[in-house]
Amino acid sequence: MATSPDHPELQFVQASGYTKGRADGPPLWIVIHDMEAHETPTTAENTANYFATGAGGRSVSSHYCADSDSVVQCVLLKDVAWTVGNRPGNYRGINWELSGFAAQTREQWLDEFGLAMFDQIAPIIRADAAEYGIPLERRTIAELQAYQPGITSHNDLGKAFGGTDHTDPGPNFPWDYLLELLTGGDDMFGPEQEALLDDMAWRMDAIYANSPVLRGGTYVNDPELKVNQLHAKLAELEAKIDAIETGGTVVMTQAQIEAAVRKELDKTKLTGQS
Repeated sequence: MATSPDHPELQFVQASGYTKGRADGPPLWIVIHDMEAHETPTTAENTANYFATGAGGRSVSSHYCADSDSVVQCVLLKDVAWTVGNRPGNYRGINWELSGFAAQTREQWLDEFGLAMFDQIAPIIRADAAEYGIPLERRTIAELQAYQPGITSHNDLGKAFGGTDHTDPGPNFPWDYLLELLTGGDDMFGPEQEALLDDMAWRMDAIYANSPVLRGGTYVNDPELKVNQLHAKLAELEAKIDAIETGGTVVMTQAQIEAAVRKELDKTKLTGQS
């Protein structure tokens, strides 16, 4: 069984219809579709096989297929899936096929199968969003037309750019539930992690405020020593980042937390300096 280069924990079944590369730029949108297929534990695998074989003479694909117990990747994130019906949606989307039908009720989306499926997809969506800087926010039609990154659907991309009459994932799709699951509401971290991140933010601010070398200035007394002290403090920060544990209420992975904190370090221009 092949595994995904993007997510080694996932099975990878290469779709036959796709475009290599991202000629229009990196992904902007997480795009939700439904498969128009019944909820079964093998729906993801069956749809991935359909994409791989081009059954019925159709060259279609998506990046991911999901059901209640598995996610199968079919197109690499660096490549374009053929799924939306218009160029912006295909070339700038990370496209998800979920088991179910556009006609489903909210209750059917949130049945036992649906809840398990959402649990399967949430950590992968969070990881991809962090990788490409995609906000975990649903976009309006106007925002899509302005190419604002975020989360959207096949239906909304069709309204924004044409090329398709599909309405999936349907009017009753539980966007509120999915977005709450992805963001963790107002509290992305547990209390211990919040305190740790607050401490790191304070330390970064203090280091930057007292480091004229990094702001283009010069030290009067022994700049080399000062820089060594700065690097020692950065090493301390790195150690604290590496010590974060993702237990309790934390809904981000260790790697995502590290990436978020290192991004803040980059903003202060502390990294990459000598």
